[in-house]
Amino acid sequence: MGEHVETPTQSVTLTRDFWMGETEVTQGLWEDVWGTTWPGTDPDGSGYGAGAEYPAYFVNWYDAVAFCNLLTKADDSIADTEQVYYSDAGLTTAYTNANAVSEADVHVDWSKTGYRLPTEAEWEYAARYIDGSIWNEGDHVSGDTEYSCWGTESGSPLADDARISEYAWWSGNNGSSGDPDYGCKEAGRKTSNVLGICDMSGNVWEWCYDWYAAYSGGSETVPAGPGSGSGRVSRGGHWAISGNALRCAYRFYRLPSNRLFSFGFRLCRTAD
Repeated sequence: MGEHVETPTQSVTLTRDFWMGETEVTQGLWEDVWGTTWPGTDPDGSGYGAGAEYPAYFVNWYDAVAFCNLLTKADDSIADTEQVYYSDAGLTTAYTNANAVSEADVHVDWSKTGYRLPTEAEWEYAARYIDGSIWNEGDHVSGDTEYSCWGTESGSPLADDARISEYAWWSGNNGSSGDPDYGCKEAGRKTSNVLGICDMSGNVWEWCYDWYAAYSGGSETVPAGPGSGSGRVSRGGHWAISGNALRCAYRFYRLPSNRLFSFGFRLCRTAD
C-alpha cells in the first residue's frame, strides 16, 4: 500500500474474499433505500450534479455506514442478521439512520456478509488490481497500466490529460465553475479497470472504513486501521481535483461528521 506516493508504505495480505461495487452509490439507489430526504444538502439544488445515475454526495461517514445496514435489510437475498454495523460493543443492536444523525459510535462484526464500506486496504487492492501478481503502480489512475498521472515516481511516462480523462472525471475535463455541466457525472461512464470497476479515480471521494494513521512500514494482515482517530480515510479524488489526488495510492481524510459536495462512497461485501 502507498507505493510511489506514501512514506512509509506497508505490505498487505488480505485473507477474505470480497465484492466491490462497480460504481459509487448513486442518488437513485440512495433515495430508494434512505428516502428522498437527504441527510445533507439536497443534491437537486446544489449545482454539483443531480439525477438518479449520479453519485450520492453530501453524505458523511456515519450516513454511509447506516445506509449499508439499510440496504442489507432491503435486499431480500441477505438475512437481516447479516448487518455489519452496530451501535453497541456487544453487537446486538444494528446501527440505524437515527444513530447516524446523533453520530453514535460504530462497532463492526467483520464476520457478517451484509453491505459495508471497504477497508482502505480493500479499496487500494481493487483500484490497483491487474491479475493478482502484477499491480497498477500507485501513482497511476485506476485502470491505467502505462502512465503516471502525477510526476514519474514509478519511472512510467507521464500521462497527458486525454489519457487521464479516459478513466476519470477530474479538473482536466470538468470545465469551470458556472459551466452547466460543472460537477460530478453519471456513474460508470468512464473506462473501467480490469475488474470492471468504474470511477475509482475521480468523480467523488469515497469513504473507507478506516481511521486515518500513517502506515506501519511493515507487513499487515487484513488491516482495518487503528481503533480510534480524528479522521476517516477517503480515496480516489473527485471531479474538480488535479491528477495528484487521482493516484491509486493517494490518501485523504476528513472528520466522519463532514458532509461535503465531493464526498460519496462505494459498497463492499465480504463474500460468502
